[in-house]
Amino acid sequence: GATLEEGMRTLSEGEIDIYLLAPCTPGQAERLVRRHFKLAPRSRERLIPLGLSPPRRRVRKVREALDVEQGRLTLGFRMTDWRPGESAREGVLANAILGGGPASKLFRNVREERSLCYDVHSWIDNVTGTIGIQAGIRPENYDAALKAIRAEVRAMARGRISAEEIGLARAAVLSSIRTVPDSPAGLVEFFYRRRLMKRRGGTLDAVARGFERVSTDGIPALFERAKLDTIYFLDREELGRATA
Repeated sequence: GATLEEGMRTLSEGEIDIYLLAPCTPGQAERLVRRHFKLAPRSRERLIPLGLSPPRRRVRKVREALDVEQGRLTLGFRMTDWRPGESAREGVLANAILGGGPASKLFRNVREERSLCYDVHSWIDNVTGTIGIQAGIRPENYDAALKAIRAEVRAMARGRISAEEIGLARAAVLSSIRTVPDSPAGLVEFFYRRRLMKRRGGTLDAVARGFERVSTDGIPALFERAKLDTIYFLDREELGRATA
């Protein structure tokens, strides 16, 4: 009834991305989609603008308690004056350097060298211009871990990145690209992310070649724009009650 009607209206008027993993040509795929969805003709493509929030003037701090084995610390950063999809390659490489794996700054300097967390990783969303860092820590290490993590973000902004870190990060990114075809869902997500960043088409080999050439010169400026927006800490329940 009304739900089906609304769904068909969305299919006919909204922006749609359909990914078909099958042995057929693009023309055959289009005919299949049109036959089964019976989409109405479109006069133009209508895009919903993505609203991006600027960083908060004062850092928001959230602390919650739950019956968990370890505390979970999450830092959220927002970029100033961000355009969806900009600095895409630099962002992926920068994330690999900061906290994208066992060779990253956060893993080696905060976890391995100082033993301030059980695990730590980061992610950068080049569509929304946000950076997230999450770590599992002992609650009593909260202040030291927070300070150490923020120091690594500042090191990125100041260009304190070694040639070894760059080489290891680039190798990790290229290895990740080579594994994309191993999963149909991975292929869809990969190309959908490129679509969101307004990068249409292109093969995996072409994308890999781009990462082989991408410069790291813009990474410090990228992190200078990263402003801490939110600190979230999930505490152990008994300690949460004690500190409330």
